[in-house]
Amino acid sequence: MNEHGDPIEEQHVVSGGFAAEPAVPTDDEYEFVGWYADEELTDPFLFDSSPITDDTMIYARWRVLLVGHQIHVVIPDSSGIVISISDGANDEDVTSSRDIEIPVGTVIQVSFDQSSAEYIAGPDTTLTAGTETLAQGAHIDGVTYTYTVEADATITLSNLYQIVTEITDSSAGYIAVTDSVNVSSSTHAVDEIDEVTLDAHLYITSTGSLTIPEGYKLTLAAGKTIYNDGSILVEVAEVAELINNGTITNADGGTITVAQRLTNNSEGIINNNAGGSITIPGYLVNFGTINNADGATILIPEYGELANNADGSVSNSGAITINADGYLTNSGTIVNNTSGIITNDGTFIDNGTFTNNGTLIGNDPES
Repeated sequence: MNEHGDPIEEQHVVSGGFAAEPAVPTDDEYEFVGWYADEELTDPFLFDSSPITDDTMIYARWRVLLVGHQIHVVIPDSSGIVISISDGANDEDVTSSRDIEIPVGTVIQVSFDQSSAEYIAGPDTTLTAGTETLAQGAHIDGVTYTYTVEADATITLSNLYQIVTEITDSSAGYIAVTDSVNVSSSTHAVDEIDEVTLDAHLYITSTGSLTIPEGYKLTLAAGKTIYNDGSILVEVAEVAELINNGTITNADGGTITVAQRLTNNSEGIINNNAGGSITIPGYLVNFGTINNADGATILIPEYGELANNADGSVSNSGAITINADGYLTNSGTIVNNTSGIITNDGTFIDNGTFTNNGTLIGNDPES
């Protein structure tokens, strides 16, 4: 009985016969869940379809009974995630979606523990209780959040990121890379170009890296995101390209190296956040929006080029450095904001609209 409820009398059953299911046991502080065939309580025991052929022990499974408002806990299937709930007297680890009862006015502690090898929290991961957002973001695991129960509510953990080891056309949902990962295809052949569409939200952790190798074009679909805490490399190759129709956010400590080509289409947004760096030894062509935040850097080294097309917009509050024999060409709109610094030791060709409210060092723009 696992130390709860009244003892159940043993039964004597003819070999091959079936045991009679006992009456549902009760306990003042625990709710009976069911009978199980194993001590680990993973295999339900079915009385009407489990013939007895030897001495058999069955086990009772219980859960904490907290009487009051109904709290529905929702956890993605097979995630390996644990949501711990405590009212100060009772503690319970919830590992799958179900209902529990908690008294009104109880202040509960809710924590999300990342113990799964397959799922992690990412920038869009959200922990909610009722209409209240308890936590959001990639660093919510291991932290305890307080929620006062005043009515029936649902505790939901949404937008978990599933860890993947490669990026292919079949990548979907919310995915994450925590190690070195390449764009790949099982049908790729030498001297062929594979165009892979990423119709997913991708989170690259601080230990993760994404490489677009020779012979691959990776297209981020509209409405999808890449959030980079690690590194992205578009390799030096005759054909290697990252095409953005969604949003790429380069976070603090994130690096993006465009050794070949990055195309930011009209729907595309590239946010280079404070502490992020983008290096362009190859070619970045912009038809959309690029935001370079205060504390972020864009480096255009020798033979590199950032080409801002007629429909393109670049807003700079950080640092843009054009090295000797590097190129910044503008046919659209570039605004150098108050905190922005553009250092030009190369070539800055302006055939569009350039507004300088910050600092321009070195060579003046040419037209």
